[in-house]
Amino acid sequence: MSSQLSKGYVEGIEHIDPLKLAYRIESICYCSKRKLAIELFAGEGRLSLWYKRLFDKVVTIDKTDYENIDYCQKAESFLKEHLTEFMDFDFIDFDAEGCPGRELQLFFSLIKGKTTPFILCLTDGMGLALKIRAKINLHEKYLFGRNETIKVQDDSQYRDFDQYVKCLIDALCARHGFQNTVLNWYRGADGNVIYACFRITPT
Repeated sequence: MSSQLSKGYVEGIEHIDPLKLAYRIESICYCSKRKLAIELFAGEGRLSLWYKRLFDKVVTIDKTDYENIDYCQKAESFLKEHLTEFMDFDFIDFDAEGCPGRELQLFFSLIKGKTTPFILCLTDGMGLALKIRAKINLHEKYLFGRNETIKVQDDSQYRDFDQYVKCLIDALCARHGFQNTVLNWYRGADGNVIYACFRITPT
């Protein structure tokens, strides 16, 4: 009986950072409603298992045709083609393995008319890239600094990784008429990945 009761809750859980999962679930407590969640970069749907227990409806998107993916396309394509169909969302998760900066910039440009608060979660895995790449354009991905490619000459870009992610959300909210409150912030995977959740409120 125990194995039957736990089925679904624990399948694949070894592939989810436990604090990431805990913080994602904690952030859902701040939703005024739990009608609709959107999960971009959903992958095999390990987080979807949990979201589907907590929301009336969950829309999953990934460019790979995993089982139970609602929209098999890139996040950018979904945002351009289908986001307007789901503007009553209460929760959205940009669970990218790299930097979802471009998708976040597109997303905020498309929700200018949204009048209800929502929870925004993101995963940014650019930390490792900052360690091993010789150059990066921080403005292009994070709206930070000048719009130019710079050489990564020391570990300062990696050390300051957190501030780039926060800068991006602050800049997008200011540009498009929102305020943000950090609900949780966690630097996992040996410091290479940031997991963060925000409450976004129209101004």
